[in-house]
Amino acid sequence: MASKDFDLYCPNFEKDHVSAMPIEKKQLSYIAGVSLPRSGHHLLERCLRQYFESRFTYCEFYSPGDECCHTFPCQNTDRISFSKNHDNTQDLPQLKDQQYLIQYREFLPAALSNFELYVLNGSPDTVESLKFFL
Repeated sequence: MASKDFDLYCPNFEKDHVSAMPIEKKQLSYIAGVSLPRSGHHLLERCLRQYFESRFTYCEFYSPGDECCHTFPCQNTDRISFSKNHDNTQDLPQLKDQQYLIQYREFLPAALSNFELYVLNGSPDTVESLKFFL
């Protein structure tokens, strides 16, 4: 993918600003996203989706209802632009010809954000639960 394709500014998703940017109409190359939980992957995904519109396609590796391949890197690179994996088991393949985008965040803010999401989804807000994330 040409570097200018990623030369975007998308802090508040202003459609006027995004639509004024040139968009090449070719198929986007697939990029395998690897990130720590709560490090901005979905923010980036939303920015790319807003910028590239229908040309951007996403494989949600973790969603059971998603109709993609549920493998990583995605096997449908002819129709998928971007996917994510947290590499929790630290065994992702490092393929020579694969493009990876690695996102990370400082440990404590990421861990606390992950815990807050855990509690928001109905799990117990206890010291014991928090210790699991730290």
